[in-house]
Amino acid sequence: MQLDVRDIIYIVGIMLSIVISILAARAQFKRIPSQNESDDASAVRSYAEAAERISKQNQTMAQEVEHLRQQVDDFRKELEKRDAVIQQMKIERDNLKNWAERLVYQLKSHELVPVLFYDGVKEPKE
Repeated sequence: MQLDVRDIIYIVGIMLSIVISILAARAQFKRIPSQNESDDASAVRSYAEAAERISKQNQTMAQEVEHLRQQVDDFRKELEKRDAVIQQMKIERDNLKNWAERLVYQLKSHELVPVLFYDGVKEPKE
C-alpha cells in the first residue's frame, strides 16, 4: 500500500485531533475537583461532547479528502486522454513529415523545384 500526500495529511489531521481531544480532556479534569460526583459527571459529559465534536470534524475531513481524491482521479483521467491525443498527433505529424520528404525527393528526382516551406511566421525555407 502506497501513501500519497492526501493520505498523510488525513492521518496527521486525525492524529492531531485525537491529541487535542486528549489534552482538552486532561485540562478539563485538572480543573474539576474530583470530590464532587456531579462535577465528575459533568466532566465526563464535557469530554464526551468534545470527542463527538472531534469525531464529526474527522468525518467531515474524511469526506473532503475523498472528494479531493475523486477530483485528482478525474484530473488524471483527463490528462491521460490528452496525452493519448498528443501521442496520436505526434504520430500524424511524423507521418506527414515523412510523406512531405518523399514528395520533395520525388520532385527533385524529376528535376523539379518543390515549393518552399512557409509556416506563416518565419520566412520560407528549403
